Amino acid sequence: MTPTKAPLKGKQKRTYVLSAQTLQRLEAQVPPGKRGEWINAAIEKGLEEARLAQIRASIEAFGRDEESQALYAQIDRECSRASDEVWSAIDDDWSKMSAEEMDKEFHNGP
Repeated sequence: MTPTKAPLKGKQKRTYVLSAQTLQRLEAQVPPGKRGEWINAAIEKGLEEARLAQIRASIEAFGRDEESQALYAQIDRECSRASDEVWSAIDDDWSKMSAEEMDKEFHNGP
C-alpha cells in the first residue's frame, strides 16, 4: 500500500491499525481513491447506529422507574377521555360509510 499524496481538502488524516485480513478484503473490493470515502461512510453508519441504539436504550429504560410510570398513569388519566371521544367519532364516521366510500377513502379500490 502506497501513501497517498492527494490533497486533504478540509479533512484530517489519522492512522489506525486494522487487521491484515480486513485490509486485504477492503483493497480487493474497494478501488484506490475510493477507500477513504468508503471507510468514512462505514464509520458514519456505525456511529449513527450506536447513537440510535443509545437512544433506544434510554427510551426503554424510561418507563421502568416509578417516576416514569406515574407520569404515564397521569397522562393516561388526563387524555383517555379525549382519546376515547376522538376514536368514537371516527368509528361513527366510518360506520356510516359504504364499502365503496371506504375503498375510495383508503385507496384500496380502483
